Amino acid sequence: MRVTNRTAIIGSLLCVLLICSLTGTAAAAETTTTGQVIVTGYDLDPKVFYPGDEGVLTVKLKNVGTTPVNVGMPTLLGGQFQYLNSKQMVPVGLLGAGGETSVSLQIKPTGSTTAGMAYPYFSVDYTVTGGESVANPVRVQVPIEIDNSDLSIQIIEKPNMISKGSMGKYKLRIGNPRAYQITGLTVSIGGDGITSRQDGYFIGTVTANNYTDIEIDISTSGDTKLIVTAEYRNGKNIHSSTVEIPVYVTGSSSVVISDLVATKYNNKYTVTGSVYNPGLRDISSVVVVAGPPAVPEGSYQAALGVIEGNDNGEFEITFSVKGEATTVPIIVTYQDELNMYHQEQNVVSIIDYDLTPTEDVAPQSTPVLIPAFAVVGLVALGVVLRTRK
Repeated sequence: MRVTNRTAIIGSLLCVLLICSLTGTAAAAETTTTGQVIVTGYDLDPKVFYPGDEGVLTVKLKNVGTTPVNVGMPTLLGGQFQYLNSKQMVPVGLLGAGGETSVSLQIKPTGSTTAGMAYPYFSVDYTVTGGESVANPVRVQVPIEIDNSDLSIQIIEKPNMISKGSMGKYKLRIGNPRAYQITGLTVSIGGDGITSRQDGYFIGTVTANNYTDIEIDISTSGDTKLIVTAEYRNGKNIHSSTVEIPVYVTGSSSVVISDLVATKYNNKYTVTGSVYNPGLRDISSVVVVAGPPAVPEGSYQAALGVIEGNDNGEFEITFSVKGEATTVPIIVTYQDELNMYHQEQNVVSIIDYDLTPTEDVAPQSTPVLIPAFAVVGLVALGVVLRTRK
């Protein structure tokens, strides 16, 4: 009997061990990972957007599970960016265990998205092969910077003036204040009457918060504006910045004397007119006088002071004339920015402007005129009075 009991006990223990072994195997099979898709990284081109820029968001996906999965249609959520190629997209498709793939979305800030940070969501769902769609799709928030800063174009060296017909050297600094590089930078030179040794310059890439300097040599026959345009790319998007630089040429701008009108009174002439400054810079110490054969009388000169560029000043002067002259020169003197004096003149005709007699006319007695009907009336009245007598 002892042997029998011992045998029974041993048999029972073996059964328990076998059952535990089978249970453990089943539990291990139930905890095996079936499939999971995660985002391992993303890339933006351009790295920093302008408002209205188009770009590409590339997202890297990986199946970290042990079974294949079917990845569905990617999308972009949040309302801050448009998903431009959504109609052309197709499901990503089968992604094996441990497999990786990339998804590219063409994106653009919406019209209401302003400068600053935007946080759209990339989202995609997947199903395990032979199973149902997972309850929670893959979703990741993508921070995107939007910056509306343009390139800066600054003058760091320039001549005060250049001589007519000679070259003037200008040194320009083109800076990139943005948080990422710009590419394909070209600089073009233009302006009314501007001649340069080189019409354009290719610079290429300017890194973030950096600048590049260029020197240009230009000539012009008169005061004008030098127009510098920088064109560049942010990703595939083309942008430009323009600056206008005043260019002054020594002795290039002459004042225009116009609207001259002369009137005569008591052997004196009064002339009114306008002095126009067509240049870009101010002129000063502007004085208007009449030249010989004019003789100063009263307000014989007009001091206009400063006339700004592209502006005019009105004047009135008085003089008399000796002899039988028919015209009188009107002379304007002024100073430029270098305090150099200049003189221009025009002529005014002084004939046929006599508005009043040159001598006082003695008053004459005016006969009293009696109308004919009054005479007839008086005669009739006399006849009536005689009859009554």
